[in-house]
Amino acid sequence: MQSFKPNEMKDCEMLDKTSRTATLYRMVMDTHTCPYGLKAKDLLQRQGYTVEDRWLTTREQTDAFKAEHGVKTTPQTFIDGARIGGYDDLRRHFGKMVHDPKAVTYRPVIAVFAVTALMALATSYAAYGSVFTVRAAEWFIAFTMAVLAILKLQNIESFSTMFLNYDLLAKRWVHYGYIYPFVGSRRGHPDDCRRVQLDFYPCRAVHRNHRGGLGVQGRLHRQA
Repeated sequence: MQSFKPNEMKDCEMLDKTSRTATLYRMVMDTHTCPYGLKAKDLLQRQGYTVEDRWLTTREQTDAFKAEHGVKTTPQTFIDGARIGGYDDLRRHFGKMVHDPKAVTYRPVIAVFAVTALMALATSYAAYGSVFTVRAAEWFIAFTMAVLAILKLQNIESFSTMFLNYDLLAKRWVHYGYIYPFVGSRRGHPDDCRRVQLDFYPCRAVHRNHRGGLGVQGRLHRQA
C-alpha cells in the first residue's frame, strides 16, 4: 500500500478543495441584485468551491435561461454538470437546515421578551444602581406592550384580520381590530404601570443634582 507523508496529504487535501468548482447563474442588474444569488455564492465559497459566477444582466436573458433549463427561479447552481437548484436546494445539498415558512416558531416572541427585559434591567440600573427592582418589572411590562404594539402597527390590516379569529369583541365590532394596537401602545406608557411618579429619564435627575438638588438615588427613592 502506498503511504503519504503528512505534507503530501495536506497538498492532496488542498488540491481537492481547489479543484472543486461550481457554476452559479444569478441576476445582477443595474437596479437589482438577487440576494439569494449572493447567499448561494457565499455558501459555495464557504464549502470550498471555486465559483464560476455567471451574471444574468437583463430580464430577457433571465427569462431565456429559465426557459432553457426549465426552471422558474434564479439563482441556479450546477456542480459537476448537474443542476442542484436554488439557494434552498443548495443548502439541502450540503446537509444544512432549510427554514420552513409554514412551521410554527416562537423565536420572534422570545426575541421581543429578551430585548425588552434587557431594556428594563438597564433602565433600572441607570435609575437605581440595581437591576433587580420593582420598577424593572413594571418597565418590562411597559416596554413589551410598546414593542408588541409597534409590531401590530406595521401591518394593521393584516393584524385586524388575524384578530378576528379569536377576539370576541372584534367579531361583534370589526373596527375594534383596528383600534386595539393603538390601545396597546398606550398601555406601554410607564404611567399605566402603577402610575410611575419618577423622572423617566435619569439624566434629568442628574441635571438637577448638578444644580444643587438631591442626588439621583435620594431623589428617586423620595418619589417612589
